[in-house]
Amino acid sequence: MSESEKEKWQEFYREYFDLTVDFSEIVVPPEKKGFNRIIFIPKDLTLRDINRATRKYFEIFYYRLGTLIERRVRKSYAIRIRDRVEADKELKNISAVDLKDKSIKTINLIERLVYELKYYTETGGRLDVNTDTLCAATCLPVGYPIYVGWNDNKLQVGWCYPGYAGDDLRARKVVRK
Repeated sequence: MSESEKEKWQEFYREYFDLTVDFSEIVVPPEKKGFNRIIFIPKDLTLRDINRATRKYFEIFYYRLGTLIERRVRKSYAIRIRDRVEADKELKNISAVDLKDKSIKTINLIERLVYELKYYTETGGRLDVNTDTLCAATCLPVGYPIYVGWNDNKLQVGWCYPGYAGDDLRARKVVRK
């Protein structure tokens, strides 16, 4: 990966979030076949920051997330994911419980929302047009995992039961350092 990729992400956060970040010291996870999209997440990013950055492009509706709104990213990092509009077809009909039992690392809520804005600013399109992304790495305090998808021209963030699985709900596998 070139330094220019890190610089592009720094410019993205400067332009859309009004944040000055430095990803020069961030170690990107090793290359893995099919996982060619890199997402950088800066320290201290919150859902409130994401709301401010996205509001002129699309609305995010949060369904009863409570304290998740206040969570801050503890340190800057990068992940790799598959560069796809829809969440991973390989993970359809697999619940959050199954993902945990199989030790499959998946995208979290902040990563998924940053990916939505990045994808939109690059293409003008949306992610998860026909399915929802299960963000099994983010759960409510009671243990219910979060999902993200489009509904009535709003990006909807809700929760589901840990054992729910279906064709319409799919996780996005990630490669982490």
